[in-house]
Amino acid sequence: MSHVALRPSGAGYEAVFEGDELDRVLWPVTRAAAELATSPQLARVHECAGVDCGWLFLDTSKAGRRRWCSMEICGNRAKARRYRQRTS
Repeated sequence: MSHVALRPSGAGYEAVFEGDELDRVLWPVTRAAAELATSPQLARVHECAGVDCGWLFLDTSKAGRRRWCSMEICGNRAKARRYRQRTS
């Protein structure tokens, strides 16, 4: 947080990241990861069940039973793989 400065903006303030330009792009990501790691939502972070994926995702579904990081990619591949196995 030592790289964050508050600056007046309109009726309030905005957080501005200062410092080395190359590292600056990672600071908001690091901050968001730290906030997630210390929140109750950490229990909803899951690893994708896709073959050779390994991505982590935040399951925001109502039931909390999501399996893939992306239904369009990993979920579709898994369903297509199961279909090919059934019909072969």
